[in-house]
Amino acid sequence: MVKMQTIAKVLIILLIFIASGCEPLRKKFTRQKKKDESQSAFIPVLDPVDYPDKVETPEESYRHYFSLWQVWDKDFMMRLQENSSDKKINFTFNQVLLQLTEMEKLLTGEKQQKIREYIGQLTALGQDLKQPAQIRNSSLIQRKVEHIGKDLRIGFRFKDVQGSLVQ
Repeated sequence: MVKMQTIAKVLIILLIFIASGCEPLRKKFTRQKKKDESQSAFIPVLDPVDYPDKVETPEESYRHYFSLWQVWDKDFMMRLQENSSDKKINFTFNQVLLQLTEMEKLLTGEKQQKIREYIGQLTALGQDLKQPAQIRNSSLIQRKVEHIGKDLRIGFRFKDVQGSLVQ
């Protein structure tokens, strides 16, 4: 009988515990409502600044294109000497022409006419470059490119074309 009374007491306590619930346990597993953060003070993290576009002068542009032309010309000569693939040779040749064309746009008068002549000579060499590698005369092309490059380096430095630049 004592066992029955203790079992009954335990069952009654268990029933009371289940019926009343465990508030801290229930709180632990229920989702809390989010606090409204939009009402709190908004602090910007970044305040972007719009800078004006950089305006490049014709002198700066010419120096830039001239230096690019020098690099591409040396690379083109190196590829011709090494007998690189036609694809690499044609790419560097087109870059040389592109830089010279950009330089031409910045020049006026006699210097512009002179650089057009050099571009025409190089374009004619481009036709020779389109021939298969076995047929074309690489040494002749190399000499012509060296000659044109030497003339351009001497006659088209910035100090030589300073008065012929577009304003």
